[in-house]
Parts: sequence; structure tokens; C-alpha cells
Amino acid sequence: MTIDQNQEFVFDVFLSHSSKDQEIVREIAIRLKQDGIRVWFDEWELVPGDHFPTKIHYGFENSRVLVLFMSANGFGSDWVEFESQATRSRDPLNKNGRFIPVRLDDAPIKDSLAPFIYIDWYSQNREQEYLKLLARCRPQMKPTSKPSFTLEGHSQPVTAIKWLTHSTSLLSTSFDGTVRRWNLPRGTDQKHQHRILWRSRDRVLAMALRSDDAVAVFSRDGDITVLNPPKWVPGKQKLRQVTRNPTVHSAAWLSDGSLITAEDDGITRITDHSGTIQRKLVGHTNLVRTILAIHGRNLVVTGSHDRSIRVWDIVTGEQLSCRHNAHKDDINALCRIGTNTFASSGDDGRIGLWRLNAPGKGISSIGSLDGHKGYVIELSVSRDEQLLASKSNRRVCLWSLKTRLLVDEIEEPMEVSWPVGLAFHPRENLLATLGSEGRSIRIWKYLDTGTIV
Repeated sequence: MTIDQNQEFVFDVFLSHSSKDQEIVREIAIRLKQDGIRVWFDEWELVPGDHFPTKIHYGFENSRVLVLFMSANGFGSDWVEFESQATRSRDPLNKNGRFIPVRLDDAPIKDSLAPFIYIDWYSQNREQEYLKLLARCRPQMKPTSKPSFTLEGHSQPVTAIKWLTHSTSLLSTSFDGTVRRWNLPRGTDQKHQHRILWRSRDRVLAMALRSDDAVAVFSRDGDITVLNPPKWVPGKQKLRQVTRNPTVHSAAWLSDGSLITAEDDGITRITDHSGTIQRKLVGHTNLVRTILAIHGRNLVVTGSHDRSIRVWDIVTGEQLSCRHNAHKDDINALCRIGTNTFASSGDDGRIGLWRLNAPGKGISSIGSLDGHKGYVIELSVSRDEQLLASKSNRRVCLWSLKTRLLVDEIEEPMEVSWPVGLAFHPRENLLATLGSEGRSIRIWKYLDTGTIV
């Protein structure tokens, strides 16, 4: 029997446990209820005179998910074992995610339950385990509505999207070699305007936007060109050409007007106004994919395909700390989410949350966001730092940074492996993602809660 996760249920979760574990399960039930989960919990549903088997059967059949609490007490209960067997007999491999085991103590797990990944309530990090449980207990998201606007014009996939700081216009770069400016429709007018600001001799791979809206453009032939507003014409002198290896994966402006670039040879370079390389940050053993400049602290954070996250002093070029194996696979994106906190993502499907400590103290893990089933290639944070958008294969997820829960998701119509467009507007509730075959840009309006309008 296949369970339709989108069908209507009276309850979100049915809590199956031993009566001897009532106190600890009650605490979890209360918290789930406070977080909006519809909970079937025996002491809330059973009253004197009820036909016990009938009530249990009703609660079980009308709950979307069964949470089985595993413990020495529970494993001695035929009732709990019966429920777990009944649930898994409907879906032996748990493909529909209707069965969630929770481990309460160190009792050996029954052979029939051993293949299933469980919530580890016996661990020291109960808060993180609770967030995992809560995420699994929530119903799956309904399909997202249509975007507010779709911007079309590029003939090849888009490689970067940046919103201009003081308007509702955005810039995009593409494999078609162009840099374009897009003006969103106003009022009832659904037509957008765009113009080509610059055309490269080769594919444009990345760009970095400065606070005054000047943009540095990086093309595959190695050129780094700066376009200056308001006419968006190239500067008189190209900053430099990347000589050893032509691919710049990520870049950022520093507060003194220098550019910092992450390049294929594993070196991060700082280039001044004249195009002179001032410093090289050397230490990564594979290509550097992403950069995060920490303005006000003279620091930069880098993420690499060597799976490490490193913190550098941009004045001296000294490596201050290194977090080896920050991810289990290549690291693709870094995103600042608070004054001293940032997020990372990688091919392991995990979004790591980190705190940047005092000088010399490195970084500390403060949790993770779990829900992607494949690589996560790009991140963006909302204007109020309450929401995080993450992009993976055919999917953009919106997360609440307060609750660390998935609040909405957007399907993307193509499979991508390049860290392409994803950007929250810096002042308005707008999110830019990709459209058809990666060549168009879709604009979504969202509520403060993260729900797509």
C-alpha cells in the first residue's frame, strides 16, 4: 500500500511509546504541538470508557507519520513492536517517510529497526535532533505558485545574478558573454526592460558587485573588467588577466576597493586598483570555489573543493584558522547570515551553520539545515537575515534561520552544476531564481515568514 503524503490527515504524528517513557515523550509532544504539529498523544486522546484498540487504530490510520520511541521499556512492549511492524509493512523501505524512530536510551536496537536512521534523543545535542524531528513531522510543501515576473533575453545559461543596491533592477551574466541590466515591470505593466551593458569575447563566469553598483566581470579568457555606473562602461584599464588558470569561481570587493578572487589553482588573490596582485592567500589544496568577505574585521573566509573552510587576515595574508572536513564533499558556497555567523553548503547536501569566533579561535559549528537530497550549489540570505535560500538540483529551498525549518520551496526547470543565479533583494521581499533551461530569470515575491506569494 502506498501512502500519499499530500492526502489530508487528522493528525500529523502518532506518538508510539511505552507508558514508562510517558514523561519524556510528553515533553516532546508539548513542544511539537507548540510548533504547530497536530499530535496524537495517548493521554490527550484517551478517556475512561474508550475502546482502547479502536482508538489506537483510529489515531494510527489518521496520522501522516508514526514516531516510534525506542527504549529498553519500549522494546519490552508488544504493542510498540506491533505498531512499528504495521507501519513498515505498508512501506517496507520507508520511501514515503511515514515512519520515524527516536532513540531514547542506549538499549540495543531491534534487528527489524536497525536499517532505519533514527533521531538520537540519547545524544548530547538534543536541540539539533529536535529540529530534525520537527522537520520530518511537517507535511510536505505544496507546489509553488507562478513567479511574479519572468525575465527573458539570454541565449545561454545565466552564471550570476546581482540586485542593484538602491533600485529594483538587477544585473546578470551568462555563458552567452553578456552582462545585462534588467528593470522590473511597474504597476500593472508586465513588460520588463533590459539592455546589454557589455559583451565579452568569451563566456562570462562570475561577477562581484560593489556598494556603489560598480561591477567586476570575470570571463573565461581570463579578463577581469570593471563596469562603472551610471553608464556602465568598462574602466580605462583592465584590472588584470588571470594568467595561470583562467577560471575565477567567486569574487568580492573589499572595503578599500580591492578585489579578492577565488581561482582554480587553489590560490585566493587580492588585486588593487591598478591591477597589481597585492597578496596571495595560499593553503588550499584544491580549487577555491567561494569567498566571504567579513567587512569591519579585515577577514575573509574561503571554501574549497579540499572540503575545508579557512579564515584569513586580508592585511597580512596570514591564515588564521582552518576547519578541515567542514563538509564531507566539495564546498560550493558561503553566505553571511549574521554579524559573526555564516552558512556553508557543499556536494554532501548539507548546509552548515558556523560562528566566527574571536581572533585565533577559528570557527565553531552551531548546527545545520538538512533536507536537500543532492549537492547544494548556492546560498543567499534575506534582507532581514531571517531567511536563507539554498539552491540544489532542480530545487530552491527557503529556510527560517530562527527555527531552522524549511518553510517553502521552488522547483527549478533544469538540472545545473554551475553555481548560478540565486539572490534575495537587499531591501525588498523579492527573490531571483532561474527559469527555463537556466536562460531566464524568475522573480518571486515572498512574505516575511518565507512563504512564496
